[in-house]
Amino acid sequence: MQQGKRAALEADIPNSREEAIAQAVEALAAQLATAPSSKKAKGFGGAGAKRLAVEMPLADTGPRATAQLAADLLARLPAELAGSFTLVFADVDAALGASDLVPNAVLPLDACEGDAAAGALLIIGAQAEQAGALEALLGRWRGRSAVLLNPGWGGTGGLPGQHAVLAASFDVVYCFEPIAVRAFLTTTEGVVLRRVARGGAAGAPWLVFKRAGWDGTHKLIGRLPRRPNAQDLELVFYNNSAAESPITQGIKAFRGLTSKDK
Repeated sequence: MQQGKRAALEADIPNSREEAIAQAVEALAAQLATAPSSKKAKGFGGAGAKRLAVEMPLADTGPRATAQLAADLLARLPAELAGSFTLVFADVDAALGASDLVPNAVLPLDACEGDAAAGALLIIGAQAEQAGALEALLGRWRGRSAVLLNPGWGGTGGLPGQHAVLAASFDVVYCFEPIAVRAFLTTTEGVVLRRVARGGAAGAPWLVFKRAGWDGTHKLIGRLPRRPNAQDLELVFYNNSAAESPITQGIKAFRGLTSKDK
C-alpha cells in the first residue's frame, strides 16, 4: 500500500457505529489471516500466536448491547474466521444474550475450562478485576488467536502491577476513543484513533484529532508512536491551542514580514 493511501486510511474517522465495526473488522481480518495454525500455537506464550485487541465506544454498555456488538463483529468477518471463535464474556448476562445471536460456542469467563481453550477466542468486556481469571484462561489456551473486545482497561493504557504484562501482550489493531481534554481553561472534544491497515501493529501510529466544528469534522493535531496517556493528550491539545492563538499567528506573520525586509 502506498504511503499516502495508508495515511489516509489510518486517519479515516468513522461516522457511525457501522463504519467503526467495518474498520475494526478490516484490521482484524488482515491480522487473523496471518495467524499460525492451532497446531503450531500452544499456550499463552506460544510462538507466533496472535493476541489482538479492538476498542470502540458503546453508548449502551448493558449486557444486550455488549452481546450485539460481538455478534455484529463476527457477522462481518469472513465465515471461516468467524466460525472458529469461542465467545468468552466477562458478563454472565451478556453471555446468555449472545447465545441467541450467534451459532458459536458462548461461555462466561469463569466457566472456560478444558476444550474451551482449544480454539480461537473472542473475549468481550474483561475488567481489571478479572485479569487473574483471564491469565488463567490464556495459560490453558491452545488456539491460534485471541481477541480482546473492549477490555475495561483500554482507555487507561494498561493494567497495573503484576498484570501489566498481560495487557501489553495484546496488540491494539483498532481503537476509536472519543475524548475530552481541558487546555487553556476550555474543554475540547476529540478522538484517539488507531487503525492497523496492513502489516504488524508496531508501526501503526496513534492519531489524535480535535473536533474542528459543529458539523462533526475533526482535525489531526498529533501523531504518536505509542498510546497517549492523559499528560500526552493535554500536551498535544495545549500545543495546538497555542499554535492557533491570534497572538502566535501575529508573531508568525510579523516574523515573515521582517524576514522579507532583510
